[in-house]
Amino acid sequence: MSNEITTVTLDWEQTNLSRIHLHHEAYFYAFSRANTVVYIGKSEWTTLRAEITQNLKRLNISNTGLSLWIGHVNRNKTSIKRITTEIIDDVESALIFKIPSTHNIQKTKTYRGRVNLKIINENISVFKKQITITPKTKTVKP
Repeated sequence: MSNEITTVTLDWEQTNLSRIHLHHEAYFYAFSRANTVVYIGKSEWTTLRAEITQNLKRLNISNTGLSLWIGHVNRNKTSIKRITTEIIDDVESALIFKIPSTHNIQKTKTYRGRVNLKIINENISVFKKQITITPKTKTVKP
């Protein structure tokens, strides 16, 4: 088991649904209202627009006062060169586990992804700047 830290830097941009087509290769998104994170998600198998629209409807989230954030992996500031399904899942899991939100249900109490993971969030004020999962991190919340 390697002790090497995997660092993933996410560049976040606040946007809206009408501009979502401009965000190619974005895997992560979040909704916030005021200073509260409403939902954190990822899109791998559908378009980002379809995933976001589906979750707004499924979770019955009103657009009123809602901010949409899109997260891109900054490959120049990320320690791994190949972005796999596993790393996308681990990053989403760590974000949900470490950042309180009002509508995420799964992954809020237990983290089962890789250890030695550091996520740096740039340009998003409602998120912690840095999230780190180490072997000493409690991965189950009471």
